[in-house]
Amino acid sequence: MRDLFFTIKFYSSNFFSRVRNFIIDAVEFSFYFTKAMFLFPFAKLRCVKAQLEIAEIVVSHNWQNYTKAIKKIIGEEVILGWIFTETLKNNTHALILAGDIYERKADDLHSSLRDGNSKNTEDDVKNLFKISLNYYKQASDLGSAFAQLNCYRLHDFYHYCVDLTEAQAKEFLFLSAKNNLPNGQFLYGEEMLKQDRFEEGLFYIEKSVKAKKRMWAKEIGSYGNRKKATQWYKKNKNLKEIVQNAFSGNAQAMFEYSEYLINDSHKNDSLKLAHKWHTKSARAGFPRAMAEEGYFIIHDWVSGTLEDAFNYFQKAVEAGYKKAHYGVAECYLYGWGVEQNYEKAKYHFEKIGKGNILKGITAENIKEKIDGDRTLKNDREFYN
Repeated sequence: MRDLFFTIKFYSSNFFSRVRNFIIDAVEFSFYFTKAMFLFPFAKLRCVKAQLEIAEIVVSHNWQNYTKAIKKIIGEEVILGWIFTETLKNNTHALILAGDIYERKADDLHSSLRDGNSKNTEDDVKNLFKISLNYYKQASDLGSAFAQLNCYRLHDFYHYCVDLTEAQAKEFLFLSAKNNLPNGQFLYGEEMLKQDRFEEGLFYIEKSVKAKKRMWAKEIGSYGNRKKATQWYKKNKNLKEIVQNAFSGNAQAMFEYSEYLINDSHKNDSLKLAHKWHTKSARAGFPRAMAEEGYFIIHDWVSGTLEDAFNYFQKAVEAGYKKAHYGVAECYLYGWGVEQNYEKAKYHFEKIGKGNILKGITAENIKEKIDGDRTLKNDREFYN
């Protein structure tokens, strides 16, 4: 009976999901197709704005059925002609669309190469990305913040194929932020926080969150989007106070700032900065930071001797951080930074209810059973 219930539940949820997707697709088809057909007479009268609005629908949604219908009625060559004619006149919108076209071609070719379904080479991919980047750069030179962000995004996504240094890419990101594109402001703000440039980082993130919804570039999708920025700001609204206290020497604030950076450590520079502030917090005497710093040293995640690790654990215990007993017990058990001592290891394990770890080990056989190798890979939860 229970299996029947879950079977019915599965198929009913699947059915309603399909119905919902069908309705969404139908609404999108109706909206974009109707918009294109409304603009088409104006496009035939050589209204550039109408031509490029239609072209944008086709380029940005090229996998959708309504795009195929639009191309069939108007003609794909005609639409591409509109775009590339205007690129010769340095039309910013057209230059961005041209860059988008070549970026999609490069991405598709790169995927085919990766899957072994193409006779082309990596050089062909790089050439397509080069053309895409050149179009974006032309639009950037004309002051387009969106094109500037696209230059940065190309490097961020395809740095192995795009002829752009990291410094050049970040300069494009800065320009997009300076030119008031909220997507760029949020991403640039994040970059500044990772470089410990706190005031500048929060300034741009706050600007992005306070920007009007219509100012956000929808074409980038999830890349630095408004929802993500708002969620980040709500979650980290106390970050300004935390970082100010950290710079003022508050040990707990240093630790909290390091935790923020660790949670945002998808890039190496962020992780290095996190370790820097974590070590500062430990040296300043914050108990949990001391216990974790000992753990990091034991696992060779940060520099330090086994004696340093033991001292951190010991100080954390003396400061009243109960879970640090585990680290002290390990040090006595394995002889890490201190002489092996069964009685002291037992005492500290029992303090946290882990006395069963010493099953089969006695004061007489500890040296025989335990060789001092770092084999006990305890979880970080013991120090949280």
